[in-house]
Amino acid sequence: MGHSPFDALYDVFRLLIPSREDQKPLTWKETPEAFAYLIPFTLMAYLSRRRNTHFWRICLLPTVIILGLRGTFRYYGTDPQLVPLTWNRALLCIRLLATAIDLAFTTEGRLKIGEQEKDLLPVGQSLSSRKGTSVRNRSWIPLAISDTLDVWFNFRGIGYKFSEGTIIPKEYRSLQPNRFILSTLVSIIRDTIVMELLHTVFYIFPGLTDVGGHSIFYQTLPPLQRYAISTMLTITFAHFSIISLRGTYNLTAIVAIGLFGSSPTSWPPLFNNPWAATSLHDFWARRWHSMLRRNFIIVGGFPGYWIAGRIGFIIGVFAVSGLLHDLAAYVLPTPLDNRVTLFFFFQAVGLILEEAYKHITGKRVGGLGGRIWTVLFLVGFGQWIVNAWMAFGISCNPGTLPMLNPVKIYYGQHLKQVMSSWIYGN
Repeated sequence: MGHSPFDALYDVFRLLIPSREDQKPLTWKETPEAFAYLIPFTLMAYLSRRRNTHFWRICLLPTVIILGLRGTFRYYGTDPQLVPLTWNRALLCIRLLATAIDLAFTTEGRLKIGEQEKDLLPVGQSLSSRKGTSVRNRSWIPLAISDTLDVWFNFRGIGYKFSEGTIIPKEYRSLQPNRFILSTLVSIIRDTIVMELLHTVFYIFPGLTDVGGHSIFYQTLPPLQRYAISTMLTITFAHFSIISLRGTYNLTAIVAIGLFGSSPTSWPPLFNNPWAATSLHDFWARRWHSMLRRNFIIVGGFPGYWIAGRIGFIIGVFAVSGLLHDLAAYVLPTPLDNRVTLFFFFQAVGLILEEAYKHITGKRVGGLGGRIWTVLFLVGFGQWIVNAWMAFGISCNPGTLPMLNPVKIYYGQHLKQVMSSWIYGN
């Protein structure tokens, strides 16, 4: 009996994303295959800044998708202390595949504000300036490479047409390159110290930094203490995530400015005080980072809009966000957890409720009531996603600088024993 078309499609799917039983551990030997998709993606990034290349970008897209999915999801991480890196390896692939789809189907390519496709250079030509545009190229690298790197790392599209409408936080640092780098370096050092102290909180709670992770809900405790702890851990994890993302972004900014001659204006702050949000719309549109905004709009927002208009757009963006964050965990030796997707789905529900409130009352959610609503919604549903990520061991690494943490060195084990005795009664 022959295969049906559905069987054939399933076989293709499993060729790209193997089942758990067919996955292999990622070793140095397989690393070139795992990251092979970066080569055609980089070529797409270059072509997107060259005119009359739409056909070639379309042709490259299947190669990027096949190599990306196959190379990423065929291999799982084996070191439990590298869970965050393993997870980010999959997130990187997903983000670049979404960007590749965008680059392939945007006819004119990646245009900066004020540019037209005729202003782009032809393939093979590399000049320090273009007619009708002002292009920064103060570094020692050729413009072709500079353009390619800009498409690669300009997550929010600062200065590009596609970023129009994105709300960017105001800069508070000096825009003089050396002063900007110094200020950013001080921020990285401060954030590293704070991250290590926050990781100490995870360390002293039993199981959270063990291999394999642990739930933030300790069932041996009465409900009041159990949910007080889970709420505190959720807020701690949120702080840790914000600082970690900001630190990685700032480090990239220093390299881009110091080594490749990028302008400080291309690296405004990543976050805009998320804890000051007075509504979910304020939080997601103005205060949270917008690095993946375009990706989620392309993959989820536009299809959702075609199906169900504005509501479909909102649900599509957040549903895809949840699914992609969840899919990234497929490279970890743990089951997928739909609570990640549910968290993002309910953010869409909350945003729709806010729009309904505005339609009924004529006012936006805001003020003190809006702030309370936002915190309750994010922290309440946030416990799902934090519990899921803690359960697959995202905090089981030793920390940022454990050798310089006096609390962990001198009091860590004692505090952990005290906490274990209180939670488990032993």
